[in-house]
Amino acid sequence: MHLLKRILSKFKIGDDCWEWTAYRMPAGYGTIGDDGELLLAHRAMWTLFVGPIPKGMCVLHKCDNPPCVRPGHLFLGTYADNAHDMIAKGRYYKGVLKSERVHSAKMTWEKVMDIRSRHESGESQASIARSYGLTRQNVGCIVRRETWHETTINGCPWAE
Repeated sequence: MHLLKRILSKFKIGDDCWEWTAYRMPAGYGTIGDDGELLLAHRAMWTLFVGPIPKGMCVLHKCDNPPCVRPGHLFLGTYADNAHDMIAKGRYYKGVLKSERVHSAKMTWEKVMDIRSRHESGESQASIARSYGLTRQNVGCIVRRETWHETTINGCPWAE
């Protein structure tokens, strides 16, 4: 079946975003197969409704909503633009994607506060790490506030 016909049945048109309703990757981006190739849905929509994506370019979301495939919410940018967009929208901090919003994150703020409290009470980083299934190095970064910052700028508790 032609990609255009198939893609039109896989999202829901809303008042704002057009949300992908078929399979989504853990980070929320939709995917669709085409001739044995797995495509990101928002990139496929761009190609079908706006035009080709130049080599080395990314398709970014104005709405910051990964399952959105509405062409008007998408724009082209370089990899550097994509990185700046992530930082500006608070999804990236000093080389680490924003804490709880990362699909693979094991930690929550509640756990982070427990780790810091237990360490301040004298428990070793190794002991804490074992109880949470983390490495001692991860616990050390949390305790030293190299990750999981409480600072607030522009309403983003993870930005500095």
